[in-house]
Amino acid sequence: MFSLVRRQGERGAVLLFSGDVRSTGGEPLPGAILDIWQASAEGRYSPGGGGDSSGLFDGRQPAFNLRGRLAAGPEGRFEVRTVVPGAYRDPPGSLDMASMRPAHLHVRLTHPGFATLTTQLFFAEDPHLHADPAGAVRPGLVMELERRADPADLAAQGLLRPYFACRFGFVLASSGTRSSLMPNRSR
Repeated sequence: MFSLVRRQGERGAVLLFSGDVRSTGGEPLPGAILDIWQASAEGRYSPGGGGDSSGLFDGRQPAFNLRGRLAAGPEGRFEVRTVVPGAYRDPPGSLDMASMRPAHLHVRLTHPGFATLTTQLFFAEDPHLHADPAGAVRPGLVMELERRADPADLAAQGLLRPYFACRFGFVLASSGTRSSLMPNRSR
């Protein structure tokens, strides 16, 4: 399993994000590259290599914490271990409650012969879901978080506390056509 966590003792609830990448015809796309990045549980991004004074970045995090690139497996499947991201103010420092971005994962997908897809995925339980100042939330981009606490499952995952899981199915269109998303599809 691929981990986005680069900091020892990363705070926040563990999240297992999984799914698959397919073509519009339903064929798996093994080797599809997923670039994933997110804010910490506190709603701050790690530095990605360049300087930034926006207030959205936390210099105390190691570079590229909660960021990563992985290839989908033989059946186009992927599984990522991370933490549930936090919401944050946009613009930073705003006192307006309507300025809260809901928690989200950023994902950019590429595969030879297919159109690149860049999107954000959100969580159904987020209280800021219906007031995103960026206007990026769409019903098909919202995932359900499933709380998992079965002792045998926790042991299999190497965890001592309950964690959350969510799934998402991506569909890439061939180059020259528009890609789409298939929400919460399980296979």
